Amino acid sequence: MIDRIIEIYIRYPLELMANLATFMPLVMGIIYYKCLPLGIKYLPYFFSFVLARDITTLIYGVYRLNNLYLYNLSAILEAIFFSYIFYLSINKTQFRKGIAIILLIVLITDIFFWMPDDFSPIILTLTRVVEIIVTLLYFIELISDLKASNILVHSYFWLSSGLMLQASGTFFVSLFSSVVLSKVINHADFNYYWNVNLIMYILFCFFATTSFWVSKYEYVIK
Repeated sequence: MIDRIIEIYIRYPLELMANLATFMPLVMGIIYYKCLPLGIKYLPYFFSFVLARDITTLIYGVYRLNNLYLYNLSAILEAIFFSYIFYLSINKTQFRKGIAIILLIVLITDIFFWMPDDFSPIILTLTRVVEIIVTLLYFIELISDLKASNILVHSYFWLSSGLMLQASGTFFVSLFSSVVLSKVINHADFNYYWNVNLIMYILFCFFATTSFWVSKYEYVIK
């Protein structure tokens, strides 16, 4: 089993880096948990879930079992996580209603496009759409209401920036995942597009870690 894990990480070195990157925000979130704003307090749980998913997919990979449905399930839960996190931060009633309605529509749509044996481009893309929308709504409220006197020590600013970067950077890979991440595509091309996802996730981990770290200054300011 160990030999197989080493073989997987040698073949996909960025996968190892992405798995290790998860520990950065997870540890930082635990350290500064009491300083975190209400919504962001749920973010360490998200990274715990990602870690559990990655361990599970690795075990499936070791035994050469299909693990693609886990990524579809992960995308659905990701949409729920971030919708709720930003719902708790946004004050405008119409924005909060919008997030709830959009999430409901997305979840209903996901049921009809569930794929147990392959990546579901609809599910993956809708999750990216949800993430882009909630971050845009937050930025609109942040600018219009001047919610933060110094955005550089504002936790949600870093989280929103990182999430927007990841969602927009992987949008087209998600949209065309049935082609670029298909089982019939050659190994080199699959690696290229899969690595785009991994790089964007690693960058998001850095932004999330910064979000946790600056929370101590925001906590002091409050």
